[in-house]
Amino acid sequence: MKKILVIEDEAMLREEIVTWLMLEGYEVVEADNGRKGLELALQIAPDIILSDIMMPDLSGTDVLQFLMEKAGFDIPFLFMSALAEREDIRKGMILGADDYITKPFTRKDLLDSLQARQQKSELAKSNKKEAVDELRNQIIMHLPHELRTPLNSIIGFASMMADMPEKFNTNEIAEFGKHIYKGGLRLHRLVENYLLYIQLLLKKMPSEGHCQGEHIELIANEVIYNLTETQKYQQSYHLSLEPAPILQIPEVFIRKILWELLDNAFKFSFPNSVIRISGSIKDNSYLLSIHNDGRGMATEDIQKIGAYMQFGRQYFEQQGIGFGLILSTQMLQSAGGKLEIESIPDQTTTIHCSIPFM
Repeated sequence: MKKILVIEDEAMLREEIVTWLMLEGYEVVEADNGRKGLELALQIAPDIILSDIMMPDLSGTDVLQFLMEKAGFDIPFLFMSALAEREDIRKGMILGADDYITKPFTRKDLLDSLQARQQKSELAKSNKKEAVDELRNQIIMHLPHELRTPLNSIIGFASMMADMPEKFNTNEIAEFGKHIYKGGLRLHRLVENYLLYIQLLLKKMPSEGHCQGEHIELIANEVIYNLTETQKYQQSYHLSLEPAPILQIPEVFIRKILWELLDNAFKFSFPNSVIRISGSIKDNSYLLSIHNDGRGMATEDIQKIGAYMQFGRQYFEQQGIGFGLILSTQMLQSAGGKLEIESIPDQTTTIHCSIPFM
């Protein structure tokens, strides 16, 4: 039995809606204001929320915004609205509402709308299950290999040093140490990326602060310096980053996004090419773009971005498990932003990250 939460401050309309739904076999929980509706939504986790927009104390859009930001919200949300509330409807749809139904409406209008939302929700759940199954298969196929490769390097060189120390001079031991260190860094990054991916899937986001827009250039320079020191990239780069207001994303995410995207840009660039990093204010967001000339991606590969997927792996042997793009995409989405890719195979790639202001 589907459980529906009805949030409506007009008593007669609320009672009528509750009666219609109960006659159809739904389990119905009702709230006469937004604040009580929010409390019930958090307590009972209904299958669908049906909410008025204009209510005293806490509006329907306020309820939706709180749920989207604070509760890892994944429940179909339908607004009941008057024609005069078009601006509020638009705001609600931007926030993530699934649909709206205009007052006055009939019993059939309401039931048809609910049925359409349920079908859409079931399809989304089915697609999510397929994605999870694919992820599980990719983990089974690729993760053991990705773990084993750096471990073999670490164990192999450490074993040589432990078993036959007298066979090697100081320079050779130092070289072995470099290989062990490099393998350790690769293994550490793999584990950290995997843990971050799980946190993103479970919607357990870091809560510490937001990124100060004027820090963007400093962060980018730090990331590039650390990348070139650890990975020994030789390509040049050019920064052109405008300062911005406070960004609606944790600074730790900005650092991670820049690391992953710049690592890919350096790794797959032509020798002697220039990596270009730019940032500007556009449409109430900060647009951060990273451009490189090099391998590029085909349109079908861009459309299939997913965890543990490496584009053209049958043709290009590379380290890592293809986490960079999907992690960056999910970090941006968790903050209300988005990632877009423009690419021409064997020529150029430009990645645009749109990050909303506070």
